[in-house]
Amino acid sequence: MKTLQKRIILGLMVLVAVSAFAFSQDFASEYNNLKTVVYNNLTSTEAEVNAAYARAAKLVSTKVESAQIDYLAGFYYMNIDNKAKAGEYYTSALDKAKASFEESPTAEAYCIYAEALSQNCTVQSSAYMVSNGTKVPNFAKKALAIDPKCAGASYSLACYSIYAPAPFTNLKKGLKILDSTIETSNLDTDDLFNYYSTYAYVAIKQKDFKLADAYCAKAAEIYPNNKDLKMLQAHQTKTYGDDIDTSAVKE
Repeated sequence: MKTLQKRIILGLMVLVAVSAFAFSQDFASEYNNLKTVVYNNLTSTEAEVNAAYARAAKLVSTKVESAQIDYLAGFYYMNIDNKAKAGEYYTSALDKAKASFEESPTAEAYCIYAEALSQNCTVQSSAYMVSNGTKVPNFAKKALAIDPKCAGASYSLACYSIYAPAPFTNLKKGLKILDSTIETSNLDTDDLFNYYSTYAYVAIKQKDFKLADAYCAKAAEIYPNNKDLKMLQAHQTKTYGDDIDTSAVKE
């Protein structure tokens, strides 16, 4: 009897583990689909994004996963110039990520918090940016302290230097972070797109248009119908950060 009971228990444990893995795989698939429609924002409709978000939302199993899809939704709305809607999703992502790392500090929770905070600063008021912008590196570094290969956290640090409004821009420092990260970190498709696009942005700033075009081509292999990419291909570098009033920021 004891042997039979052990076999039954073991069988149930295997079944639960397989089910959890399948569930996780299903979320990963829908999460990647959401990334695709979000980043291809020139051809994706709002209805398509909302449908992809809804499918992923049904499969989330953690606060971090929920924060991640909220971040992507915010990113989409930001890039179609709906800052109010973007701010709602970014704020939701921040709340969920904070709740997650307060329960159990993880690199993923700190990373998505840093990313959402960074982007939220571009759609909220200048006062919000002044109060919160300088907090981004702290949360990115918390993520990297747990997982040094967390590409999203490194990217947040790089962006803090590269896309910062004048006079806080530091291309050299940002490039150093990009270079060290792209060689050593675990990069997903969206990470690669972000890195290639940022390399192109820096190259344009440095008037190296041939290099910029090469990086744009790499980015286009991933998400070809991206609004920001099309601007980079036209050698335009205006970002949301350019509209932020930094007169109240203390160095």
